[in-house]
Amino acid sequence: MGVDPSEIPFSLGTLFKIIIERNIRAVCSLNEIDAGDGTRIKVIATCRTESSFEVDKVKASLSYFSREDPKLFTKRIAPEKWR
Repeated sequence: MGVDPSEIPFSLGTLFKIIIERNIRAVCSLNEIDAGDGTRIKVIATCRTESSFEVDKVKASLSYFSREDPKLFTKRIAPEKWR
């Protein structure tokens, strides 16, 4: 998953931030994390990366936390809009 055991304990937000960042090799900030009723987790992150990344690699890492295949949605924003 890209998490070193020596880094535990994590907050829920920190755990997902590190998993996402290490799998896409980018710097991210969490915009929202919602554990809801304990049956699902919603994570919204903004990440800066100059290359594309493998969605399947992120999904594989997140699948550890899900009985079903995790749903992952991405939206690319042009770099000039970051400023």
